Amino acid sequence: MRIFVTTLALVAVSTTAAAQFTQYADPGSLSNRTIPTKEGLEKAMEQARWNLGPVRLAPWFAIKNVTYNDNVFGSSDDPVSDFTATVGAGLHAYLPIGPKFVVGAVALPEYVWWKDLENLRGDSGRYGGGLFGYFNRLTVEAQAFDIEEQGYVSSELVRPVDTSRKLGSASLEVRIFERLWVIGRASETRWRYDAIEPDVVGTQFLLLDRDETSVGGGLRYAWSEAFSVAVGLGKVENTFLRELQDRSNSGTTPFLELRFDRNRWWGAVSVSRPDLKAKEGSRFVAFNDTVGRAQLAWRPAGEGQIQVYGQRGVSYSVSFDSQYARTDRWGVAVQGGLGWRTVGRVFWENGTSRYIVADGSPVVGYDEDVSSYGGAASIDIGRSTTLTLQVSRESFAAPAPHPDRSLTRIQTGLSFGGRGAGWW
Repeated sequence: MRIFVTTLALVAVSTTAAAQFTQYADPGSLSNRTIPTKEGLEKAMEQARWNLGPVRLAPWFAIKNVTYNDNVFGSSDDPVSDFTATVGAGLHAYLPIGPKFVVGAVALPEYVWWKDLENLRGDSGRYGGGLFGYFNRLTVEAQAFDIEEQGYVSSELVRPVDTSRKLGSASLEVRIFERLWVIGRASETRWRYDAIEPDVVGTQFLLLDRDETSVGGGLRYAWSEAFSVAVGLGKVENTFLRELQDRSNSGTTPFLELRFDRNRWWGAVSVSRPDLKAKEGSRFVAFNDTVGRAQLAWRPAGEGQIQVYGQRGVSYSVSFDSQYARTDRWGVAVQGGLGWRTVGRVFWENGTSRYIVADGSPVVGYDEDVSSYGGAASIDIGRSTTLTLQVSRESFAAPAPHPDRSLTRIQTGLSFGGRGAGWW
């Protein structure tokens, strides 16, 4: 439930099948552009307000996700509405060690408030750090985070869930020729979920508790700073912690990545084909299909931008009837200046979620149509101070006995000191 208008999503592109289990994407978020970690790190250091010797400090404060939700629990009947807001304050710290090596750290505690649903109130936040080295023939990035957040994790049961994510990742690139790089990547993520609502439906989210690991490598060829392509092979493993609905799996996945940024055009493609099979004792239904994400945008002038995008991914099911859903989404987003430091954006998305059941299951898999649309505006009030507003509506249509559902969200936020997400 976050606002993304002119801000770029500073998220490293992952090519593993584990990362393709995306669970849930907020309406409009699939159009967010990814940029290299180095670019985000340099921008964050430039915007740091304080210098304490060699250490650069950037304070952050935000009142965000100030939201009216007309159907908090995504119910088909008797919907519950409420107001919510998140308040956070914290600090970014950066320590350059020479011209090509940086140590970064963040501590960003937050509190989630609900007007009537007091049981949903609680602490959240983001804590972690990283080591970043950018040398002539070597690039090294290592990061570790402990993230607590509240939000939606499934379009199947659209209700707020507290999520704990402990993750570590490392990447290495070595230039062996002028334009050719050898790349290596590894990551581990531990997902834990708090049902919040201690009912039967709420406890189903506990079935998503799992550990994900991935390792891979390949080659990247850069024709120029504006165009590059990478190919390689990865190995992934997903281990679920509970025997009930155990979907532990492992396998390999080849991947292809392409990105370009030239004048008025930019694009990015990340495609993989995971071949995942059940681990011993698991009832996981084998998955072997193409997944990925593609974006293409045209920038006519200034803040203007027209973008088409799409994604095919996989999300683990939270119900007892199905194992996972293959999700197809595509959309269009248009962005432009609205005057006095204001940028506006509208989007429309459509797609399908195909729910896959286990072999021998008494229920039948089904397809659910998903559509969403909305608009957002971002006002740059001053240095690192941004006011945002977004309205979105999301609808789900499935065959009987699965109910049709919809929810509308109206949200705003005020941020001091940048996005609060630093380099990532």
